[in-house]
Amino acid sequence: AKATLQISKLPEEVVCPITQVIMSDPVMAADGFTYERAAITDWLEQKDTSPITGAVLANTTLTPNRAVKKIAEWFMLTCEEAGADAEELC
Repeated sequence: AKATLQISKLPEEVVCPITQVIMSDPVMAADGFTYERAAITDWLEQKDTSPITGAVLANTTLTPNRAVKKIAEWFMLTCEEAGADAEELC
């Protein structure tokens, strides 16, 4: 029997805490959290704090988060194959 994947909720790891949308270009900030690059870049133009903790960031270096990108891509593909709209699960 073929296993069926039940998708009822979007894994929060692939959702940007700023935009609440699946990330296509996830980057990790100095606070250890991952954000959509465009969203955290906009945030850092106005503030030098973490959007989540409010603490001042040690630096504004953004590191690509390849693991989250792979999970997000896998999730989108899985939804597509199942005929579901991944964005609607947000």
